Amino acid sequence: MSQSNQADTDYGKVTSAVATGRAGDMTKTAQFTYAVTRGNHTYTVTLALSTHSGTWGIDDLGAAIDPASAGVPTPTPTATPLESPTTTPTSPTGDIGMRRNVA
Repeated sequence: MSQSNQADTDYGKVTSAVATGRAGDMTKTAQFTYAVTRGNHTYTVTLALSTHSGTWGIDDLGAAIDPASAGVPTPTPTATPLESPTTTPTSPTGDIGMRRNVA
């Protein structure tokens, strides 16, 4: 699973991303800041880009795929039961009651 898919699973999908700022010379470096919302948490993400041999590349994803690095609380895992409920009644010893041997 990719880091972005794992973040969606752990924190919920991104429901909003609003550009809030930019910095850098925009010819060799650029930083773009966004207010990102996942579930009921809104946090700041800054993407850092720069040119490498004339091609733009991402230098730092910031909290884009790691919301915890922006202070979003890490979700608590939910316990998964190991056994499924049954409709067959049993006693504490596992016996269903008196059994008759039919000959």
